[in-house]
Amino acid sequence: MQVTTTQKVIAAMMVEGTGRHMLDSGGAYGRHWEQNQKALGTDPDAAAELLFSGPGIHFHRTYGLTVSTPHFMDANLEYAPEVDKALHLFADQEEWARESWPAVLEAWIETTDYTVEYSENTYNGESLLSQVLQYWALAHPTEDHVVLVQLHNGADVRGGYTAPRAFHDLEEYALAGDGRITAVCSHDPASDALEGMPPQDSEPHSWDSDDAGYSFYPADSETQDFKWEEGELPSCPVDGSRVYFHAWPVDNTQEQWDHLYRDPSPALDALRTLAARLGDIDDALQAERDHRLALMQQARSDGESVDAIAKALNISRQRAHALLT
Repeated sequence: MQVTTTQKVIAAMMVEGTGRHMLDSGGAYGRHWEQNQKALGTDPDAAAELLFSGPGIHFHRTYGLTVSTPHFMDANLEYAPEVDKALHLFADQEEWARESWPAVLEAWIETTDYTVEYSENTYNGESLLSQVLQYWALAHPTEDHVVLVQLHNGADVRGGYTAPRAFHDLEEYALAGDGRITAVCSHDPASDALEGMPPQDSEPHSWDSDDAGYSFYPADSETQDFKWEEGELPSCPVDGSRVYFHAWPVDNTQEQWDHLYRDPSPALDALRTLAARLGDIDDALQAERDHRLALMQQARSDGESVDAIAKALNISRQRAHALLT
């Protein structure tokens, strides 16, 4: 496939390393940038080709719906190279080397005619996105609207954001649609937008959601509620036909939906069950570690020496000192 400049920039953000922190959970589960590099490699061009050949909407029988963040960005944004260059030339100055990106952005915006219309972190709302976005929407008296976007590539959402990149949004407030999705019965004429689906003459049945699929309301005159049971494929409550989803303007092809809706491998289901159990065990171990550290700190404040604490825990003095500092 022929990838665009916008897709290459998005792919570069996906594989951008954002560091590690001893207190994040990335050591157990992997940080987004580590997972992305493992799946896509580190070359943005090759990563873009792999990334955008896959589906934009993912469905899991247990965990529900997810919209691919890079597909969502690509559908709503266009790279703004001149603005991006100006921003990073400013940020590369020595005086900003130790400042956070939000501080740098605020200072850069003050040197321009842009004003911040609004800013958002998608973690703070009901979002379908596979990775969190943090962005600033900028207005200009004579130039096109600009959005400065950071992608969360770490583990803990409080840190691990990429360098911001500049884009033009194809439609104002488009990124605010990260929680919107439509369920459409497979016989619906509206589903002609899905590649490979033949037109039908029957009445449409569709439901919209503004809260990331937690609840749906009728998009037409239907009065029946739409929902599906965990572990089951979603079906139309009117006639039982298969249901597809649209996260406008992100869509899947019919072939991609068929692949997502196939019966899962028993081995894959067993792996998911095992992963969930290991996650529970890891949470319990982390709680024990936190409790141990609290007791160590209390013992230290009570006047106990590092050597005494190390002996009580049967660990080296160096290890005890590292934990306490």
